[in-house]
Amino acid sequence: MGNPEEGRPVLEAQVRRWSHIPWEQIVSLLRDPHAYEATFETKKYQVEVELVENTEAHIRLSVAVDDGAVPRSMLPLTRSIVLSKTTWHERRKMAR
Repeated sequence: MGNPEEGRPVLEAQVRRWSHIPWEQIVSLLRDPHAYEATFETKKYQVEVELVENTEAHIRLSVAVDDGAVPRSMLPLTRSIVLSKTTWHERRKMAR
């Protein structure tokens, strides 16, 4: 990434993606950090998602994106997501 912000759309898309997954599924998927590749405008990016915190009230995950090149791979764009377990259950009840 010549411009450090070049991967921002990828980061935001991945944050949206993970924010819409039920927290129970996230906990199950992220027993270990999860790494995969995402493509944006024909360019490939590495994405790493990690469950950082799992309390009775919420979970917190970290999403990191880089293009694999030095120095960006050492300082990826990152974002934390906090998902309320209570809010998720309330949304599910309302959807029924």
